[in-house]
Amino acid sequence: LAKEKPGAVLLLEGYNNLLFPCAFGVSGSQACSEAITAVGFGIRDLIRIVKRPEYGVRYILVSTLTPPGPFLGIPPDRRIANDAIVRANTGITNMVRSEGATLVDTYPKFIGHEAEYTDQDGLHLRPAGYQALADSF
Repeated sequence: LAKEKPGAVLLLEGYNNLLFPCAFGVSGSQACSEAITAVGFGIRDLIRIVKRPEYGVRYILVSTLTPPGPFLGIPPDRRIANDAIVRANTGITNMVRSEGATLVDTYPKFIGHEAEYTDQDGLHLRPAGYQALADSF
């Protein structure tokens, strides 16, 4: 940020925090709840860093997490339980609004397109998914 002085920063954060504690079948655990809370506070911290006046960033856009895609049976299954993503998105939305950044709600744009937009591991995006994400921003 100090070197490039971008006019805008796009943030999409949280998947790695949720990957193991919020996998299918364990999203009701205390570990998942704690990971979801950490995602919200992590977004808050990133926004606050980007807002520092020395960076000169005018626009901070933060994406919600996209839904998991279908697992096509080729290991490893890297899907995050959808209920955990929805809960994390609520925290992200609240944090973005409280910090005065701009929310980019990508989640609903992926609904119905999960197989088209998400790769065989159920987590990473296919080219069409990256394009949909970029178009959302």
